[in-house]
Amino acid sequence: MRLRYLSLALLALPVAAFSAEPVEKQNVVSFSVDVEKEISHDLLKASLFTQIEKKDLVTANNEVSNNINRAFDILKAYPDVILRDNSRSSQVRYDDKGKQNGWIARGQIVLQSENPDSLSKVINVLNGILAIDYMDSQVSSAAISQVEDEMIQQALERLAHKAKLIQQSLGAKGYKIVDLNIRTPMEGGYVVGRPYVAMAKMASPTTSDVQLNNGKANIHTSIEAKIQLIQE
Repeated sequence: MRLRYLSLALLALPVAAFSAEPVEKQNVVSFSVDVEKEISHDLLKASLFTQIEKKDLVTANNEVSNNINRAFDILKAYPDVILRDNSRSSQVRYDDKGKQNGWIARGQIVLQSENPDSLSKVINVLNGILAIDYMDSQVSSAAISQVEDEMIQQALERLAHKAKLIQQSLGAKGYKIVDLNIRTPMEGGYVVGRPYVAMAKMASPTTSDVQLNNGKANIHTSIEAKIQLIQE
């Protein structure tokens, strides 16, 4: 009788407790691979400005316009230096007692070039007309595109090697890829700058000439994969 009662009790248990995991979810292993490459910045930017303080706003704006127009005339001799931005602004100037005593007018331009020598020359020629606000460098989309296919190929080879290693280590007869997600260098967050690399420096303590240097960046390609191990 005890065996009969035990049999009935087993039959009363939920079927899910005895159901096997779906075949498509068995022996699935998730892993990722990453390929990194250091590449030189090939796109240089410089922000330059002129700032004039006068009691009369019109006079201040006119002087700013004259300086900016002089800069535009100089830029005509450097076709590989591109004007990316041109902005003007003005604000009230106050004395130490908080009373208005004039105006501050400001003009700013942003220059961009793939030729560091040309951009350096422009900045040095503009010395005395415009002042340097900041300088920056980055990797252009064109430069990333040149190495993107190579990096994806390297990542796929690394993926195949790792999948084979997992298969052999776990004693499987083979594997098949069930999911693949590739993130390329062109996607956001996959270009990491190297801020400690100087992008602009003084040529020597005795000269005001500026020499631009390309920085470095690390670009990444990663692949997230799921493979199913084949046991039979």
